[in-house]
Amino acid sequence: MTLPYRKTATAVKSLAALVAGLLYATAPAAAQAPEPKLGPDVPPGTALSDIRPAGPAPDWAPGIDPQMHAVVEQLLASEPGPGFAKLTPFQVRNAVLPAEAAVELMTKAGIPASAPETDVAHRVLPVGPEGGVLVRTYTPLDAGEGPLPVIVYFHGGGWVIADLDTYEPSARALAAKTGAIVASVAYRQ
Repeated sequence: MTLPYRKTATAVKSLAALVAGLLYATAPAAAQAPEPKLGPDVPPGTALSDIRPAGPAPDWAPGIDPQMHAVVEQLLASEPGPGFAKLTPFQVRNAVLPAEAAVELMTKAGIPASAPETDVAHRVLPVGPEGGVLVRTYTPLDAGEGPLPVIVYFHGGGWVIADLDTYEPSARALAAKTGAIVASVAYRQ
């Protein structure tokens, strides 16, 4: 899945708002009223830049990017039940994740969820008592000769959920957009 990156600050702000929102939306709170689980209405043929949320911006992120807000709405609509805060790590690992909600939203709009092409390699670094750590590297196809910058990428999931495959589109897009090698680390959960 390739999402347009406006500015790094906007992407970081949106990611921070998403994390804060998921924590707020799933935290037990007596005063928090339940919201309807509908998700945004995205007719087929909608351009990625035209995806808009169904409701107003939440109190916890009044300036949230509209596309990220739509992803949060889709995530909350796709995940029935008590919310992440009340689930075991095993249950959360099997729940709908933000990346999957973004793909669902794009599918509604008829937008192919494809990541940029990169060269992919796997390496096991001989560190730690378990015998090694898997690292998947993504190198831009137009990298050329010479040394390239390297970004070490630890995927989201709070050290509990998600994996290299869940965040592969993000790592590929990061490599393609920055011209850097991205080393995505498979940490133990």
